[in-house]
Amino acid sequence: MTFLKRSSTCLTFALIIFIAACSQVPSPDFQETFIADENNATVSETDTAAVLAQVEKDGRTFTFIDESAVVEGGSIGVLETTSAGQDALLPMLDEMKPTALEVFLAIAPREMKAPQRLLEHHSRLAATRSDLSGEARVITLPSSQQSNLVGPLTATWCEDAPTFQNNFHNWFFVGMNYAHEGYGFNLWGTKYGVTGVASRRVLAACNNETPYTYATVNTRIEAQISANLWVLVPGTVRALGSQAGMYYLSDGWTAQRYRIKAQGHHYTDYNLAGAWGRR
Repeated sequence: MTFLKRSSTCLTFALIIFIAACSQVPSPDFQETFIADENNATVSETDTAAVLAQVEKDGRTFTFIDESAVVEGGSIGVLETTSAGQDALLPMLDEMKPTALEVFLAIAPREMKAPQRLLEHHSRLAATRSDLSGEARVITLPSSQQSNLVGPLTATWCEDAPTFQNNFHNWFFVGMNYAHEGYGFNLWGTKYGVTGVASRRVLAACNNETPYTYATVNTRIEAQISANLWVLVPGTVRALGSQAGMYYLSDGWTAQRYRIKAQGHHYTDYNLAGAWGRR
């Protein structure tokens, strides 16, 4: 890997080569405007207690967040962070389309009680989805990523840009029936990945392999609450080391624009992705 600052021309050229070489190219709904270099909008930060629970599972960390604490019409967000060499657990559940409560019950220790807010959220979704009932389904976690979706899969999502794009496209965009997707590959410095206006979305970041221990990528999720005002979703700030990743899913009640902000050392080499809307 070459750790040099890249010009916009180099990024465009690299993307063209990547798409030509990759076995799974972005769909017609690929959004070229997903990545933004800078944003002058005001960002509001609050100490509001929005984290409902945090669960450790096989080296992964899952954080359940009550978005309604800071976002009108917000729902429950689930943030998964993975360490080097790990795949993501959330997309393994794509066929079941689980609620946040069902994810919690699948990964949390039996003695850990589900927060009341997750129960309320599940009940509200059950009133609008024919595949749900008032009682949470039992979700069995697979031992490995197995799917009938096409595309190359490896054990490490954050190994490199092609692996990341293929996995995200197949597991999230296709597997979870999103309407749009966007990507940014081999990035450095500060970048934003911005979704369109939608009531459901997933945002992800991966720090590609790097020999420099200090070359971390700081990430956070923000939601737009007015024309030029964004708010930090509490509990979503993370620092990703080499080959570490984060994946944030939320399904709200009103259509809004979300974004992931990433700040990386100039020796970092990271990727961003997003999918939103319903097919």
